[in-house]
Amino acid sequence: MRDPEIEEEFPALRADGYAIASPETPTPNCIGWVLGDHGHFWDPQLVGFKGMYYWPPGIPRDDRLVTWIQLFGLFGYRECAGPGQEAGLEKIVIYADDSGDAQHVAKQLETGEWGSKLGSDKDISHATPEGLRGSRYGRPATFMSRQSGVVTSQENADG
Repeated sequence: MRDPEIEEEFPALRADGYAIASPETPTPNCIGWVLGDHGHFWDPQLVGFKGMYYWPPGIPRDDRLVTWIQLFGLFGYRECAGPGQEAGLEKIVIYADDSGDAQHVAKQLETGEWGSKLGSDKDISHATPEGLRGSRYGRPATFMSRQSGVVTSQENADG
């Protein structure tokens, strides 16, 4: 099923190929979705608002790429060479704009495709990280990986 709004926002998806995996939901955003925290919208600027917003203590409250790398490092991710699927590893890609601010994160699915939660919009699968390249999310800036099956604790994600 095609979505004209998604294709307008991400024109490269038309050629890359994509599928809608779920309807719109207010939570999680891309960070929460990648980390399996479906109850929070992870945002360094909105911490302190009641309810659904979260950002872990000790991580700077900004969207610099180095901050997001530090954030995902808390969950066992380390920078790696690229998007190729590797047995025993879970991979993510962080997108950044030209100023170096992180804008989005996607995860590699078991099929080798990539999955993205588009903010509070739908989540989709897309063939490659390049499918989301553009003005909204920027470009794939860094890839990270960790051992498959790592269980992450959300005990501090209480908003």
